[in-house]
Amino acid sequence: MKLFFWPLTLFYLLISLAVPAAETDQAKETVGRVFDFTKADDQAQFLSRYPQHKQSGRVSDFIIALSRDGVLEDDQARATVVAFLAQLFRQERQSIGLWYDAWLRGMPPRHLKVIHSALLYSRTSEADALMLRLFGDRYRQQKTEVQKILEMPIDSVLTLPMLWGFYYATESETALRRVVLCFRLNAAPKQLDGLEVPEGFTPYYQVLPDLAFETLLNGAREHPPVRDTLESFLEQAAAGETPVDEFLTNEEKAGIERVLAALEEK
Repeated sequence: MKLFFWPLTLFYLLISLAVPAAETDQAKETVGRVFDFTKADDQAQFLSRYPQHKQSGRVSDFIIALSRDGVLEDDQARATVVAFLAQLFRQERQSIGLWYDAWLRGMPPRHLKVIHSALLYSRTSEADALMLRLFGDRYRQQKTEVQKILEMPIDSVLTLPMLWGFYYATESETALRRVVLCFRLNAAPKQLDGLEVPEGFTPYYQVLPDLAFETLLNGAREHPPVRDTLESFLEQAAAGETPVDEFLTNEEKAGIERVLAALEEK
Protein backbone atom coordinates (compact mmCIF):
# COMPACT_ATOMS: atom_id res chain seq x y z
CA MET A 1 0.00 0.00 0.00
CA LYS A 2 1.33 3.40 -0.88
CA LEU A 3 1.70 5.58 2.20
CA PHE A 4 1.66 9.29 2.77
CA PHE A 5 2.52 11.11 5.98
CA TRP A 6 0.67 14.13 7.25
CA PRO A 7 0.47 16.02 10.57
CA LEU A 8 -2.42 14.96 12.83
CA THR A 9 -4.25 18.24 12.23
CA LEU A 10 -4.77 17.26 8.56
CA PHE A 11 -7.52 18.85 6.52
CA TYR A 12 -10.16 20.19 8.89
CA LEU A 13 -10.36 23.24 6.66
CA LEU A 14 -12.25 20.97 4.31
CA ILE A 15 -14.75 20.10 7.04
CA SER A 16 -15.20 23.73 8.11
CA LEU A 17 -15.74 24.78 4.51
CA ALA A 18 -18.24 22.04 3.77
CA VAL A 19 -20.34 22.29 6.93
CA PRO A 20 -21.88 25.63 7.95
CA ALA A 21 -22.01 26.56 11.61
CA ALA A 22 -25.80 26.27 11.72
CA GLU A 23 -26.85 22.63 11.37
CA THR A 24 -30.57 23.10 11.92
CA ASP A 25 -33.22 23.84 9.32
CA GLN A 26 -30.94 22.38 6.65
CA ALA A 27 -33.11 23.03 3.63
CA LYS A 28 -34.25 26.54 4.46
CA GLU A 29 -33.81 29.11 1.74
CA THR A 30 -31.64 26.82 -0.36
CA VAL A 31 -33.82 26.91 -3.45
CA GLY A 32 -33.98 30.48 -4.72
CA ARG A 33 -31.67 31.70 -1.98
CA VAL A 34 -29.53 34.76 -2.67
CA PHE A 35 -26.04 33.73 -1.60
CA ASP A 36 -23.70 36.36 -0.21
CA PHE A 37 -20.21 35.15 -1.10
CA THR A 38 -18.57 37.56 1.34
CA LYS A 39 -19.84 35.17 4.06
CA ALA A 40 -18.15 31.83 4.71
CA ASP A 41 -21.46 30.15 5.62
CA ASP A 42 -23.00 31.15 2.30
CA GLN A 43 -19.94 29.84 0.45
CA ALA A 44 -20.32 26.54 2.31
CA GLN A 45 -24.04 26.30 1.57
CA PHE A 46 -23.52 27.04 -2.11
CA LEU A 47 -20.94 24.26 -2.35
CA SER A 48 -22.49 21.53 -0.21
CA ARG A 49 -26.10 21.99 -1.35
CA TYR A 50 -25.52 22.66 -5.03
CA PRO A 51 -27.86 19.88 -6.29
CA GLN A 52 -30.72 21.58 -4.45
CA HIS A 53 -30.30 25.10 -5.80
CA LYS A 54 -28.30 24.55 -9.05
CA GLN A 55 -27.53 28.26 -9.41
CA SER A 56 -25.07 27.75 -12.24
CA GLY A 57 -25.16 31.46 -13.01
CA ARG A 58 -23.32 32.11 -9.74
CA VAL A 59 -20.56 29.53 -10.17
CA SER A 60 -17.97 31.93 -11.57
CA ASP A 61 -18.61 34.43 -8.75
CA PHE A 62 -18.40 31.63 -6.18
CA ILE A 63 -14.96 30.47 -7.32
CA ILE A 64 -13.66 34.04 -7.54
CA ALA A 65 -14.81 34.55 -3.92
CA LEU A 66 -12.91 31.42 -2.81
CA SER A 67 -9.83 32.77 -4.58
CA ARG A 68 -10.21 36.21 -3.00
CA ASP A 69 -10.66 34.78 0.51
CA GLY A 70 -7.61 32.52 0.33
CA VAL A 71 -9.50 29.21 0.36
CA LEU A 72 -7.69 28.09 -2.78
CA GLU A 73 -4.34 28.37 -1.00
CA ASP A 74 -5.05 25.10 0.84
CA ASP A 75 -4.20 21.82 -0.91
CA GLN A 76 -7.21 19.86 0.33
CA ALA A 77 -9.68 22.69 -0.27
CA ARG A 78 -8.30 23.01 -3.80
CA ALA A 79 -8.81 19.28 -4.34
CA THR A 80 -12.45 19.55 -3.25
CA VAL A 81 -13.05 22.48 -5.60
CA VAL A 82 -11.32 20.68 -8.50
CA ALA A 83 -13.62 17.66 -8.21
CA PHE A 84 -16.69 19.84 -7.64
CA LEU A 85 -15.98 21.92 -10.74
CA ALA A 86 -15.08 18.89 -12.84
CA GLN A 87 -18.59 17.52 -12.33
CA LEU A 88 -20.20 20.91 -12.94
CA PHE A 89 -18.30 21.14 -16.22
CA ARG A 90 -19.89 17.82 -17.19
CA GLN A 91 -23.34 19.13 -16.27
CA GLU A 92 -22.96 22.63 -17.77
CA ARG A 93 -20.69 22.14 -20.77
CA GLN A 94 -22.13 25.14 -22.59
CA SER A 95 -20.98 27.42 -19.74
CA ILE A 96 -17.31 26.42 -19.68
CA GLY A 97 -16.13 29.20 -21.99
CA LEU A 98 -18.09 31.94 -20.20
CA TRP A 99 -16.94 30.79 -16.78
CA TYR A 100 -13.32 30.58 -17.88
CA ASP A 101 -13.41 34.11 -19.30
CA ALA A 102 -14.67 35.40 -15.94
CA TRP A 103 -11.99 33.51 -14.00
CA LEU A 104 -9.28 34.72 -16.38
CA ARG A 105 -10.25 38.29 -15.48
CA GLY A 106 -10.89 37.73 -11.77
CA MET A 107 -8.28 35.26 -10.48
CA PRO A 108 -4.47 35.17 -10.16
CA PRO A 109 -2.56 32.65 -12.28
CA ARG A 110 -1.79 30.36 -9.32
CA HIS A 111 -5.52 29.89 -8.72
CA LEU A 112 -6.27 29.40 -12.39
CA LYS A 113 -4.35 26.15 -12.00
CA VAL A 114 -7.35 24.89 -10.00
CA ILE A 115 -9.57 25.62 -12.99
CA HIS A 116 -7.16 23.90 -15.38
CA SER A 117 -7.07 20.80 -13.16
CA ALA A 118 -10.88 20.71 -13.02
CA LEU A 119 -11.06 20.97 -16.80
CA LEU A 120 -8.63 18.07 -17.06
CA TYR A 121 -10.62 15.89 -14.66
CA SER A 122 -13.93 16.73 -16.34
CA ARG A 123 -13.07 14.61 -19.39
CA THR A 124 -15.32 16.65 -21.68
CA SER A 125 -14.76 17.59 -25.32
CA GLU A 126 -15.43 21.25 -24.48
CA ALA A 127 -12.71 21.23 -21.82
CA ASP A 128 -10.37 19.43 -24.22
CA ALA A 129 -10.85 22.09 -26.88
CA LEU A 130 -10.05 24.90 -24.42
CA MET A 131 -7.08 23.16 -22.83
CA LEU A 132 -5.57 22.09 -26.14
CA ARG A 133 -5.74 25.68 -27.27
CA LEU A 134 -3.95 26.77 -24.10
CA PHE A 135 -1.40 23.98 -23.62
CA GLY A 136 -1.26 21.84 -26.75
CA ASP A 137 0.70 18.58 -26.53
CA ARG A 138 1.44 19.10 -22.83
CA TYR A 139 -2.28 18.70 -22.15
CA ARG A 140 -2.50 15.57 -24.28
CA GLN A 141 0.21 14.01 -22.15
CA GLN A 142 -1.42 15.00 -18.87
CA LYS A 143 -4.74 13.59 -20.00
CA THR A 144 -3.23 10.14 -20.42
CA GLU A 145 -1.80 10.24 -16.87
CA VAL A 146 -4.82 11.43 -14.88
CA GLN A 147 -7.09 8.86 -13.25
CA LYS A 148 -10.83 9.15 -12.94
CA ILE A 149 -11.79 10.62 -9.58
CA LEU A 150 -13.75 7.55 -8.53
CA GLU A 151 -10.76 5.34 -9.34
CA MET A 152 -8.09 7.24 -7.41
CA PRO A 153 -6.26 5.27 -4.68
CA ILE A 154 -8.02 5.83 -1.38
CA ASP A 155 -4.75 6.30 0.54
CA SER A 156 -3.79 9.43 -1.38
CA VAL A 157 -4.15 12.56 0.74
CA LEU A 158 -6.15 14.29 -2.01
CA THR A 159 -8.62 11.48 -2.72
CA LEU A 160 -10.97 12.02 0.24
CA PRO A 161 -11.46 15.76 -0.36
CA MET A 162 -11.92 15.07 -4.08
CA LEU A 163 -14.59 12.48 -3.34
CA TRP A 164 -16.49 15.06 -1.30
CA GLY A 165 -16.19 17.62 -4.07
CA PHE A 166 -17.60 15.01 -6.46
CA TYR A 167 -20.45 14.34 -4.02
CA TYR A 168 -21.32 18.00 -3.47
CA ALA A 169 -21.88 18.43 -7.19
CA THR A 170 -23.75 15.17 -7.81
CA GLU A 171 -24.95 13.45 -4.60
CA SER A 172 -23.33 10.34 -6.05
CA GLU A 173 -23.78 7.20 -3.93
CA THR A 174 -20.64 5.81 -5.57
CA ALA A 175 -18.59 8.70 -4.19
CA LEU A 176 -19.91 8.02 -0.68
CA ARG A 177 -19.18 4.32 -1.11
CA ARG A 178 -15.55 5.24 -1.77
CA VAL A 179 -15.47 7.35 1.41
CA VAL A 180 -16.81 4.37 3.38
CA LEU A 181 -13.99 2.30 1.92
CA CYS A 182 -11.62 4.21 4.21
CA PHE A 183 -12.95 2.23 7.19
CA ARG A 184 -11.25 -0.89 5.83
CA LEU A 185 -7.96 0.61 6.93
CA ASN A 186 -8.95 0.02 10.56
CA ALA A 187 -7.90 -3.59 9.92
CA ALA A 188 -4.46 -2.57 8.65
CA PRO A 189 -1.46 -3.32 10.91
CA LYS A 190 -0.34 -0.47 13.15
CA GLN A 191 3.27 -1.02 12.19
CA LEU A 192 4.60 -2.05 8.81
CA ASP A 193 7.96 -3.66 8.29
CA GLY A 194 10.52 -1.26 6.90
CA LEU A 195 8.33 1.78 7.49
CA GLU A 196 10.04 4.64 9.31
CA VAL A 197 7.70 7.31 10.68
CA PRO A 198 9.23 10.75 11.32
CA GLU A 199 8.74 12.14 14.81
CA GLY A 200 5.48 14.10 15.14
CA PHE A 201 3.87 12.39 12.17
CA THR A 202 1.41 9.54 11.80
CA PRO A 203 1.01 7.28 8.76
CA TYR A 204 -1.86 8.66 6.75
CA TYR A 205 -3.57 5.31 6.44
CA GLN A 206 -3.96 5.22 10.24
CA VAL A 207 -5.65 8.62 10.32
CA LEU A 208 -7.88 8.09 7.30
CA PRO A 209 -10.70 6.10 8.99
CA ASP A 210 -11.21 8.86 11.58
CA LEU A 211 -11.17 11.49 8.85
CA ALA A 212 -13.80 9.53 6.94
CA PHE A 213 -15.89 9.33 10.12
CA GLU A 214 -15.68 13.09 10.73
CA THR A 215 -16.54 14.02 7.14
CA LEU A 216 -19.43 11.53 6.97
CA LEU A 217 -20.80 12.73 10.31
CA ASN A 218 -20.63 16.40 9.35
CA GLY A 219 -21.92 15.62 5.87
CA ALA A 220 -24.92 13.73 7.26
CA ARG A 221 -25.76 16.57 9.67
CA GLU A 222 -25.83 19.08 6.84
CA HIS A 223 -27.07 16.79 4.11
CA PRO A 224 -29.93 14.33 4.86
CA PRO A 225 -29.18 12.29 1.67
CA VAL A 226 -25.82 11.28 3.21
CA ARG A 227 -27.56 9.60 6.12
CA ASP A 228 -30.11 7.98 3.83
CA THR A 229 -27.35 6.53 1.66
CA LEU A 230 -25.39 5.18 4.63
CA GLU A 231 -28.52 3.48 5.94
CA SER A 232 -29.18 2.00 2.51
CA PHE A 233 -25.67 0.52 2.44
CA LEU A 234 -26.42 -1.35 5.67
CA GLU A 235 -29.82 -2.47 4.37
CA GLN A 236 -28.33 -3.80 1.12
CA ALA A 237 -25.69 -5.75 3.00
CA ALA A 238 -28.25 -7.16 5.46
CA ALA A 239 -30.53 -8.20 2.61
CA GLY A 240 -27.69 -10.09 0.95
CA GLU A 241 -28.11 -8.21 -2.32
CA THR A 242 -24.34 -8.54 -2.75
CA PRO A 243 -21.87 -10.65 -0.76
CA VAL A 244 -21.08 -8.82 2.46
CA ASP A 245 -17.35 -9.42 2.14
CA GLU A 246 -17.40 -7.69 -1.24
CA PHE A 247 -19.94 -4.94 -0.61
CA LEU A 248 -19.48 -4.11 3.06
CA THR A 249 -16.70 -5.47 5.26
CA ASN A 250 -17.04 -5.70 9.02
CA GLU A 251 -14.84 -2.61 9.38
CA GLU A 252 -17.01 -0.64 6.95
CA LYS A 253 -20.21 -1.76 8.67
CA ALA A 254 -18.81 -0.73 12.06
CA GLY A 255 -17.73 2.65 10.66
CA ILE A 256 -21.18 3.39 9.25
CA GLU A 257 -22.86 2.30 12.48
CA ARG A 258 -20.53 4.61 14.42
CA VAL A 259 -21.60 7.54 12.23
CA LEU A 260 -25.29 6.76 12.63
CA ALA A 261 -24.91 6.35 16.40
CA ALA A 262 -23.19 9.74 16.67
CA LEU A 263 -26.06 11.32 14.75
CA GLU A 264 -28.54 9.86 17.24
CA GLU A 265 -26.52 11.21 20.18
CA LYS A 266 -26.92 14.76 18.91
